[in-house]
Amino acid sequence: MKKRWNTLWAIACITLLSTSLCSAQNGKYYYSYQEQIPLTEVSGKLVLGVSRDYVTEIKAKIGKHPEISATEWRTGTVCVMTVDSLQKEKIQKEFQNEKGVKSVQPLYSDKEFERCFIDEIVVKFKESVPQNNIDSLHILYGVKVKKVTKLYQVLTVSVHTDVLTIANLYQESGWVHYSQPNYLIEVSTNSIPPTDPYFANQFYLHNTGQTMPNGKTGTAGADINILPAWDITKGDSSIVVAVIDAGVTADHPDLPNSRQIRLPGSSFFEDNPDDPSPGGDENHGNACAGIIAASHNGEGIAGIAPLCKIMPIRILDSAGRYSVFPTTLAEAILFATENGADVISCSWSTGSETPIPVIEAIDDAIDNGRGGKGCLLVFSASNSADREGVYEDLRSMGAVSAPARLNKDGLLAVGASDRDDRVANYSPRSDANYITKHYPDHNPYEHCISLVAPSNKAFSCEIPTETREVWTIDIPDTAGYNPIKYPDMRINPFTDELIIGPLPVPGTILPDAGPNHLAYASDFCGTSAAAPQVAGVAALMLSKDPSLTAHDLQNIIEQTAQVFRDLLGGDLAGAVLEHHSNIFEDPDKAGGLADDNTPDGHSLAIENWDAPLVVTTSVQFFESLFAARSSQCRKLHNIAGSVIILDECQTLPAGLLQPTQAALKELAAACNCSILLCTATQPELAKKNWNPWGLEDVREIVPDPPSLFAVLKRVNIKHLGECEERYRPISQYRFAYVSL
Repeated sequence: MKKRWNTLWAIACITLLSTSLCSAQNGKYYYSYQEQIPLTEVSGKLVLGVSRDYVTEIKAKIGKHPEISATEWRTGTVCVMTVDSLQKEKIQKEFQNEKGVKSVQPLYSDKEFERCFIDEIVVKFKESVPQNNIDSLHILYGVKVKKVTKLYQVLTVSVHTDVLTIANLYQESGWVHYSQPNYLIEVSTNSIPPTDPYFANQFYLHNTGQTMPNGKTGTAGADINILPAWDITKGDSSIVVAVIDAGVTADHPDLPNSRQIRLPGSSFFEDNPDDPSPGGDENHGNACAGIIAASHNGEGIAGIAPLCKIMPIRILDSAGRYSVFPTTLAEAILFATENGADVISCSWSTGSETPIPVIEAIDDAIDNGRGGKGCLLVFSASNSADREGVYEDLRSMGAVSAPARLNKDGLLAVGASDRDDRVANYSPRSDANYITKHYPDHNPYEHCISLVAPSNKAFSCEIPTETREVWTIDIPDTAGYNPIKYPDMRINPFTDELIIGPLPVPGTILPDAGPNHLAYASDFCGTSAAAPQVAGVAALMLSKDPSLTAHDLQNIIEQTAQVFRDLLGGDLAGAVLEHHSNIFEDPDKAGGLADDNTPDGHSLAIENWDAPLVVTTSVQFFESLFAARSSQCRKLHNIAGSVIILDECQTLPAGLLQPTQAALKELAAACNCSILLCTATQPELAKKNWNPWGLEDVREIVPDPPSLFAVLKRVNIKHLGECEERYRPISQYRFAYVSL
């Protein structure tokens, strides 16, 4: 029987090869189930599949080939190269032998779409086919099994193999339901990208791997993923972002006065205290404001929150000098707070220290702004690092400047990533443990960054081929950043020598065409460009949920589900569902998820919490339990039997402690949930005489807390007795704190 099977197997293989070769003579095709879909090979195009770890090296190799006239990175690892047709076969063979290249395939098209194949085949075998037959077929064609799901297998072919031929051989075996190359398709959200002509160059908002006017390409997805957010909101005119900087142009084509709150006293200069417009060429304030809120009007660039308003506050003079009194900075922050700013964007620093008046003003904004909910302050971290610059003696990790380094709830320190989703060369390092280990003479708290946002990769005085590349608005006409006024430069701290980079070239006009093109600039940069992106996102969040406090905003921005996706990795990354009240539509308010309707898959997952790991906020969690809406009950079956982790549980509102604890007790008793309370300052939530509604069966997971408390104890507190004067001011009470 075995001999008979071997004979049949050999005959089958010969038949398959013969069938495929005969079909190949009739032209290229792939299968959609049993139907052959004809393909046309696109002239002068190759599809390059690259291992993620080798993308940088392969990009460098591509740059050395004059025969390759253009590249388009469709994903972070798949590139379509435009090549000289006469050199196409030579280029294909050369890249097939490059380390890190997984496939080099022709680009095909059918009647409707381009078909961008890599090294992968998707195949579903018929249930009647024995596994040993499947394994034998894999061996015959030299494929490897990359992934097996209950629906299909993903196979990979070697770099020298034509993926289309092998996929067709599997289909023609008669053993599969379907087999076809795994090809790229364009997936779009329901958002309509802005028609603003320079939006295509705003890689920090929407990075497709596009080639930008400076010739640089990025990595698809290395952006702030703004399009899905615009599906939900583009802002609200009641939300105000104060930009404390060099001023904003009045009635700018992309930021008219109707979108600005220009107030008397908003310029902290005696020449004209009521006009917060920039002077000279100092466009820094315009540049920040444009990133935050430039209009979606078919002209220029697109802002992150185009329906929110900007409150310009000018603290820099017309010469762009950055010497100001601490009181000026403090008064500017107070001005923003007292005049209704929701978010305060500050792309500047005060060096190594934060003056006391500025600290006081920041504290006031966080504690008293927005009627007690607090203003969120966003500061840029500095451009002080030089991680990979050509001047080895100047390389450093930099330091987060003040006030960004202040460790305060309600304040965000923003560093910069680059167009390839890596830390920008100049952005200071944030890992305090790394600093302590490798640089013991540094203060680790000077390196605590909240998050990063995309900006330019480096400056040409550090890496000669890189320079400023963030598109934004400019002072109209020839003032400001366009035409370009100066190249990148820095001071050598050891010699005081001025190092001047080769880029950008002074006098260059970019953009050089389009309506009001001189009102826009292409060379903003640094963490100064990163911070306003965070401010704009915060404005969108408040537009969706104005009840969020400054602390809520900070927590949601800093602690996103991406951390969990990166930790789980691979297939498990898709097991994370993110549900914040500021991001997703309220079903009842939106009218799109009524009980009788059938929601789309993602909305249904949000409504049901239908995922192994749900990242949410305590507000959203308890609102789901207490809200008087039938739709909220759909979560309960998925909450049952789960582990509920309440991070920073000391922030649970004291005024709602009794119902909060009652809900947690019910989840533990009736729904078999395990509840984990995490904090460095654990509140007393266990059942006590004074707290009869407290949690029961509470135990510490850290062993022997009293012993740890004794070891870490630093202060003795002595009670000196009751005060006889019942209404004596608290400041006159006597307590003794004795440091050990």
